[in-house]
Amino acid sequence: MLTDDWLRSGSISYARLLLVLAVACYIAMFNLTYRDLVAPTFEFWGLGYHQLSFFQFSTSAMFCIIPAFWMPVRFSRPSLLFFYVQYFLIFIPASFIVYYSVRPEVTSHDALMLVVAMFAGMSVIQVAYLVPARQIRAIRVTPEFFWVVFAAAAGLMLTYLAVTLGGAFRLAKDFQDVYVVRTAMAEALTATGSRFGFYAQSLISTVALPFLFAVGMYLRRWWVALPVAAGYLFLFGIGGAKAAALGIVYLPASFVLLSRKPHRIAFYVAAGLSVLLLAGYLTKALLAPSANIGYLALVHFRFFTVPPLTIPQYFDFFQSHPMTHLSHVTGLNMLMDYPYDLDVPYTVGSYFYTDKVGLNSGFWAADGIAGFGILGVPLVSVFCAIVFWLLDSVSAELDPTFVALVLTYCTVFFGNVSLFTTLITGGLAMLMVIMAVAPRDERGLIRLPSLSYVRKVAVR
Repeated sequence: MLTDDWLRSGSISYARLLLVLAVACYIAMFNLTYRDLVAPTFEFWGLGYHQLSFFQFSTSAMFCIIPAFWMPVRFSRPSLLFFYVQYFLIFIPASFIVYYSVRPEVTSHDALMLVVAMFAGMSVIQVAYLVPARQIRAIRVTPEFFWVVFAAAAGLMLTYLAVTLGGAFRLAKDFQDVYVVRTAMAEALTATGSRFGFYAQSLISTVALPFLFAVGMYLRRWWVALPVAAGYLFLFGIGGAKAAALGIVYLPASFVLLSRKPHRIAFYVAAGLSVLLLAGYLTKALLAPSANIGYLALVHFRFFTVPPLTIPQYFDFFQSHPMTHLSHVTGLNMLMDYPYDLDVPYTVGSYFYTDKVGLNSGFWAADGIAGFGILGVPLVSVFCAIVFWLLDSVSAELDPTFVALVLTYCTVFFGNVSLFTTLITGGLAMLMVIMAVAPRDERGLIRLPSLSYVRKVAVR
């Protein structure tokens, strides 16, 4: 049996064959469930459906399958977790939704150009995996110093949030109640006159809790899952962020996935997503209509469909409105004028839905199309590839699946916001610094402080 990851001499590895077949099944399952479950239920949002021509369907399917023939099969670099999000949850669904969308209706020519631009973007990102990651030398701190600083920073942020928002802790009962909690949180933090509370809430979600969870799981300290779950429950109660509540699901699911054999992880991602889609039929057949709608809204609509839909929406909007040229990015907005009163997601959302709707989108739309039009898609993909390579390089001495588990929550940001937002607010830049300076052990994990040091601290 062949074991190499790449196509050579006309032959294909067994692992790659499985991956290609899984991707083909995922493409088919997405289109079937979109036709049967999503479009009839959520047409009001702009999700129409019509039979694609043979040329339209075959070209989109071809572009979607090609990356599977040369993407890394073996999970050898942590940035692949981000790549999976972009490939499976953005590129593949968007390659068909650009044709199905009715809000806006995109011409067949423009839809094809969008698919080609996204394919070019995927190819640019994949080039990062042809360039070997280089170990970046950095000052390595001792385990004792590292964990003292980590605990002090996390404790400071948690204490600040507990003092500022703890009195308003409330577990939302439904989606409407979630927005009440969010509004109360925003008002309380705005009243402080500082954005520290917003950043603290984000960094605890994306950095502190996933890092603690990953270290605990890989060192078999299973009890760590309890304080991590309590932390996400606390964040959900004070801020109403659904992603905080779902963090209790994301992290264990990611751990189970990353515990598989490295050359099977990509296959399990494609197969697992197909199962999630297929479950929509089962909920329709077995559950009450309200429960079925709830599942479709959370999984098919919000997870698989809304982020890809924003790509034709941003494309349509910025064809007739000024592009930002990245003036929407904090810091760059001091060098150039931003052309809108609201931020980009609310500007585009108000245009399509005549209400204050925030159409958050990933970096292809939020940075590429908003900044430079359709050519911005491959352009910002170059920057994304550089970020991926740097991430892989600063963590080169660490177990890639361990690092990927730490990054799990960052991927939630990555698929829905600007890449610059992922780096700063989403904590990716901070995690890259942590990976560069953190003490390692021979297993490629983060070293814990010595027992003697822990005992001394406990006595004090």
